[in-house]
Amino acid sequence: MCIMGALSLNPAIAMAATAYYSGFAYLGDFKSIEKNFPYTTQLTKSEQGGPSRLDVAVLPRVKAVRNPILTIEFEGLGKLGPDATTAIALALALDRETVSVEKIGGIHKIVVELSAQALFFDFKEKAVIASYPIIVQYIDVVRERPDDAYLAKLVSDLYLGNVGVNLLDEFSKRLETISLNTNVSRRIQVSSVNIGSEAQAVLPPQYADDEQNFRNMLAQQFSSYLSVNQKIPVLPYTAGYAISNRMAARFEDGSVFDLKIPEPDYTIDLDLAKLRRIDGPQSAAGMSVIYGAQVKIKVSEPLSGKRYFDAPIKQGASKGVPKSQENVDDWAAFQETILQLMNNFTSALDAPTAEWAEKHASDKSLTSSMSDLRKVLQSCK
Repeated sequence: MCIMGALSLNPAIAMAATAYYSGFAYLGDFKSIEKNFPYTTQLTKSEQGGPSRLDVAVLPRVKAVRNPILTIEFEGLGKLGPDATTAIALALALDRETVSVEKIGGIHKIVVELSAQALFFDFKEKAVIASYPIIVQYIDVVRERPDDAYLAKLVSDLYLGNVGVNLLDEFSKRLETISLNTNVSRRIQVSSVNIGSEAQAVLPPQYADDEQNFRNMLAQQFSSYLSVNQKIPVLPYTAGYAISNRMAARFEDGSVFDLKIPEPDYTIDLDLAKLRRIDGPQSAAGMSVIYGAQVKIKVSEPLSGKRYFDAPIKQGASKGVPKSQENVDDWAAFQETILQLMNNFTSALDAPTAEWAEKHASDKSLTSSMSDLRKVLQSCK
């Protein structure tokens, strides 16, 4: 971990890098792989000693990646000698598989979400170099409660099918935009997530019964938006599956790496303080509902205690509800509002304006802190 003096305003110039593709991996305790990823593990079981369906599907996508400053090799991993020019490995690492079924009136709503990382690590040192989060989500609605086979098919389609979104496609697209700096000296990570009482009160059962899962989701979503919109790597959020800054990665071939995660130079604390629904006046057609979210975001340097950003950000979204509609899926609207907040905030850092700061934080002067944060993020490239 570096000790900061004056903050450099010039990001590091990206140099060409070579990485060996090491395959698909699961993050977390390898003894709990089948419990944490019950549907994906069905796709990574090889038949008669050959490659799995998932491996067969992802390999040609990775081979088709075209990135002028990232070369991906497919031979040599595991045979790297002391004279090897590089020891960088690349994995598609899954850190969360979430499948929830909620009954709303006479229908069942299914939400499937997969969270993964384009994970670069030093094969010799067994240490994480950089991580680029990837998240895909699919929502389905059926009348009869879905059985396990139906849910397994939905998860399979998010890897192998054509339902409008595909984790393997998103992985390959992400690789084409990555500017990997193996000598980056400063790193950033979401280090803590808090859920306020007002937000806890409206959580759906799948999150109310497992708040750690919800905190993981918030951290991963924020990390993903930050990485994509600011074009930087983000260290993995480790709560729940890492101990003492070490993270287990289990590969399809059964090998398990205990990867060291570097200490972050900057940490992000997220506090989901409020989720509120405000109903508008009734009319013959129905009513308009406003969903609001407030997240306090703090970015600081642990070593010095210096804070670069510390403010609550708010986001509102309206939804028309016809009078004939018997049930309203409040949680879907709340979740969409939270994601809008994260996307808008991480995008606004490029060119913060007083108007944006007034609308989303009731503080025009916040542009100064947003500019400071922008400089911090530039130093992480």
